[in-house]
Amino acid sequence: MHDILEDTPTKAEALLKQFGIRVLEMVQALTDDKSLSLEERRKQQVNTVQSASDEVKLIKLADHCSNIANIPEGWSNERISEYLNWSYQVSSLCFSVSNPLADIYMQHRQKALIDIKMEGSHE
Repeated sequence: MHDILEDTPTKAEALLKQFGIRVLEMVQALTDDKSLSLEERRKQQVNTVQSASDEVKLIKLADHCSNIANIPEGWSNERISEYLNWSYQVSSLCFSVSNPLADIYMQHRQKALIDIKMEGSHE
């Protein structure tokens, strides 16, 4: 649900009515402004997560765990490496909210980095 405002036509008012202000605020804190460039959105995420609540940080960390464990197959090693570096910038700011989830994140990241090296050695 954290991506509902950016990935669907759902409006903030609908979330407020259905789930209340607390859920709406968390979703809004996790929503990218699609009018910004990718670089600007990434910078904004780093800035936002620094002052985010523990609940928002936990969702962000869980999302990044899922994302790096499921990197699209068509991505080049360069794109994967760039994504992993940026993801680590964001995720590491969230590690304090859950050591077990931080460990899972690092395991997924390490696997992805090994996969890049192995792929690169076959070229």
